[in-house]
Amino acid sequence: MTIKCCFDKVDHYNKYSVGGGVFLQCSRVATRDGFCFQHHPDAVAKRKEEQQERRRRRNRREAFLARCRAAELAAKFPGA
Repeated sequence: MTIKCCFDKVDHYNKYSVGGGVFLQCSRVATRDGFCFQHHPDAVAKRKEEQQERRRRRNRREAFLARCRAAELAAKFPGA
């Protein structure tokens, strides 16, 4: 018998939840400490950090582009 991964909580904002959150068991085989590769706490923390880094890069890029647009408008319409 294969051991399945831990239970994964689905919150009530997720499209798969019904009425405020349910517990669904992952269908993958548990490989590390009772967790599959996706739900292992180390993997979850790594994905979260990568997501935060992507958001920081995107926000810096958007701020840079906004400054460039403002500078272009200032050059196009001086004194406005």
